[in-house]
Amino acid sequence: MVKKRLIFILLVPFMFLFGCDQTEPDFTLTMEQAVEDYNYMWDFFEENLPGFNMLERRLGIDVAEVREEGLNYLTAHGDSISIEYFLTFLTDHLLIFEHTLHIGAVNTDLAELLLLPSNSRWLFRDVIFDSAWTRQVYNHLTSLEEEGDSLEFDHFASARPTFEVIDNDTAVIEIGNFLMFAEDEEELYELYRSFYAEATSLGIENLIFDVSQNGGGNDLHWQRHIVAPLTYETLRAEFYIFTRDSPTIVNYIHFLTGGSLQLYPIGGRDFDVAHPEDLEELGLYGVIWHEIEPDHDGIPAFEGNLFILIDRPVFSSSDTFASFAKETEFATLVGRPGSGSGIGMQPLVLSLPESGLLIRMDAEYGVNADGAASPEIGTLPHYDSGALTPLDRVLEIIEERRLTE
Repeated sequence: MVKKRLIFILLVPFMFLFGCDQTEPDFTLTMEQAVEDYNYMWDFFEENLPGFNMLERRLGIDVAEVREEGLNYLTAHGDSISIEYFLTFLTDHLLIFEHTLHIGAVNTDLAELLLLPSNSRWLFRDVIFDSAWTRQVYNHLTSLEEEGDSLEFDHFASARPTFEVIDNDTAVIEIGNFLMFAEDEEELYELYRSFYAEATSLGIENLIFDVSQNGGGNDLHWQRHIVAPLTYETLRAEFYIFTRDSPTIVNYIHFLTGGSLQLYPIGGRDFDVAHPEDLEELGLYGVIWHEIEPDHDGIPAFEGNLFILIDRPVFSSSDTFASFAKETEFATLVGRPGSGSGIGMQPLVLSLPESGLLIRMDAEYGVNADGAASPEIGTLPHYDSGALTPLDRVLEIIEERRLTE
């Protein structure tokens, strides 16, 4: 742990983003401390991260070489390194895994969300060494960012859906991401209901949800505001997940699900998956599901044809939305396969023992209904858009249907 020197200070309200502290930490690491954190992270990956075969196959890399090259680059830095530069290094180093198994260093915006009292209960304490020190570290990093940019981030602006009428029969709801905060829940509810009411009053027959640039967020966003008000019946989708037979991962999944998700040895069982060799490095499997009931008494908020536009940026909860919609036949998918990682649970977040920086990763390897690895393939659309944009392709499909009818 980086040593912290006690000083006497006045208790100033709002001194820190996550609360007041009476210490003045030293936010510099010796190179030995940085290397210890780096090796801890990679050892943790090797013991707990699912899908090394898939990573190398999808990204065309040798994971061992990535680790070695990163260490050589780090140790060439000198005898010491600031924590802010160390976070930059880790962010850049793990960028090769972007949109794969949620692997990455946690930046200040995400750390703020994770460390809020309402969310921090979801942090698995077995791999969070000193949450108070981690809060101090990210307070420090946030203060450095604020020195250069005092603009306040409107977290709802990027998640606010928009409604556009394309023609007499068709409208599009574009959703940039699925972020959802408690204080925005009521506004989102009213906004989506206004879209459905307007589409109904205009006699719209085709409603398109454009999530083609949606990088994820919160599953509750699409469950509560899209599926629940528009489905006629309870919808349920089940998927296989595979994990390493690691005490850390087993305990994490037990913690996250309250023991409700049972894991079983893979043993000699045959699974209809695209790459059975991937299962050789894993030891356990389980079945996860999403079940969504209508939030109405029998008449959906909008009745008509539903389409979902997807593309490469679709990741995490937006891929979950796509895979759920495809499996349950809730809507027709049009576009290109996304980046996947939508079949699974909340990523595991660990802290590094010296710097306190946070790293996240998936604890499981999810498999689509067709047997393809979700982090590798994503969700395949019903209609590939080819050279067309997903929107142009869906409008073409709607016109073709109109002509045949």
